[in-house]
Formats: sequence, structure tokens, C-alpha cells
Amino acid sequence: MSLPYLETCPLPWINAGLLHIDFSFVLDQLSIVMLLVVTGVGFLIHVYSVGYMSDDKGYARYALRYWLTELAFDDPTDAVIRWHIITALQRAGIKLAVEERNVMNTKENEKHDEAMHQREVLLRVKTLRRVELFASLTDTELNALAERLRFSPFAKGNIITRQGDQRSHWLYIVINGEAEVYLETPNGGRRTVRALGNSNFFGEMGLMTGAPRAASVIAKTDVECYRLDKEVFEDILRARPAIVEEITHILVTRQAELEAAMHDIDAQAVPKDTQQQHSEILTHESYLP
Repeated sequence: MSLPYLETCPLPWINAGLLHIDFSFVLDQLSIVMLLVVTGVGFLIHVYSVGYMSDDKGYARYALRYWLTELAFDDPTDAVIRWHIITALQRAGIKLAVEERNVMNTKENEKHDEAMHQREVLLRVKTLRRVELFASLTDTELNALAERLRFSPFAKGNIITRQGDQRSHWLYIVINGEAEVYLETPNGGRRTVRALGNSNFFGEMGLMTGAPRAASVIAKTDVECYRLDKEVFEDILRARPAIVEEITHILVTRQAELEAAMHDIDAQAVPKDTQQQHSEILTHESYLP
């Protein structure tokens, strides 16, 4: 005895000249049961997932795997790993796809946005005034420079710049936190050159000469910096060539510090002549007018 089934009327599919092809649906009892089972199971999975994630802030979830040798420190390690990821994403300008809820007590409009922007620019100008590298710039030049700075946060333990790096020609200005400049010795050791704090800057040698990073810089605490790109710095030097001499003196002093650390002697006893270093740095500044 054959099982009953449901068949639809033939429907046209292809009509091309003498070619005519129709199609229809045939549903027997087993097909109907399977349709109901699959649909029902899919519905239950959806209901379960909604309930399982009801306390989450959104439907986007992220996972990270890493090796942990001391299982007793899993919670603090998780927090440190998350903070490193967040700061790296912020530097790259990437926002996580999480639910955001903002309660605003003031009406935001173009005037409000402009006021907030000007407040941030004034804060940056105030920071730049404390940096010896830009002491001779006018208010107009400082405002133009502040507009082009880029905020760059680093988590504790991040390597901000690495010795020998030939690609990242950026100048960093520390606005919050502490960092350390160190040299990597040939035997794998590490020798500290100096500490960096608020209003200190680094990366000027590679920015001006294009030379590889002479030393590494590590964040000793959570560090917030303003980053100045090479193109912006070149524009400043072209507009104000007089500050090249001042910057060169700073570069010579820091080069002496690095050589002193490498030879494990005082900077004043470095054998290379300061005037010779001064000339070498100016020779490398090929983009200056």
C-alpha cells in the first residue's frame, strides 16, 4: 500500500523555443515530518541562545586563547590581556562591536561639537608648550600642530618603539604615565638609558634622519601619548627652518647619552666630538630646505 503524498501543480521553469521544462513539489509523510522536526529544533536553539545571552550587552562575542603557566593568577592575567588588546585596538582606530548606551543631558549640535573640539585643541596646545622641542613655535603654529596630533595609548609592558625598527618614523609626546628607554646589548642583556614622564618626547632621531630606531622604549605604566607623523614634522621644519638648529642640539645630546650607555661611561666622556655629531645629523636631513 503506497503512502499518501501531496503534489503541487506543475509550474513553468524554462521556456526557450521548443524547450519547455516544468517543476513541481512532492511532499510525502516523511518529508513533512522532517520539515517540522528541523524547523522546531531550529526554533528551540534560537530561543535558548536568546535566553543564554540575555545578560550580555550585545550579541557580538569575542574569544582569545593564550598560554598560562600559573593557574592561580588567571583573573589578573585575563585583565592585563584584555587591556593590552583594548589599547592596541584604540591605536589602530578599531572599535569593538558592543552595545553602547549614552545618556546625554545636553543637546548636542554642531556648536557643541566645535566647543568640545576646541577644548581638546587647547589641551594639546598646553601640552606642546611644555615640550622644549616646540618652545619657539608661535600660537598659530602650535594650534596647527595640535590639530594634527594623534592620540596613542599603550598598556603597561607594551613596547612602544623597538631598537632597529626602520619603518615607524614617529615622534611621541608623553602626556600621562611613565616609560623607559633602554638598549639591547649584543649578549641579550638590557641597559637603561633614561626614564620618560609627562611632556617628555622620543623618536626624534628617526623622524629627522630616517635612521633605524637607536633604542627601545617600553611602557612602565599605562601610557598615553600624542603621536606626530613624519609628514607633519616635515611641514613644521619647512615652515620654520630656524628651529632645525635647536632640534639638532637636542639630538646630539641624546646621541651622546646612547653612546654613553653603550660604552658604560659618562656622556661627557664619549670620544666622538659633539661638533662632528652635529654635522652628521644635519647631513642626514635631506628633506630640509
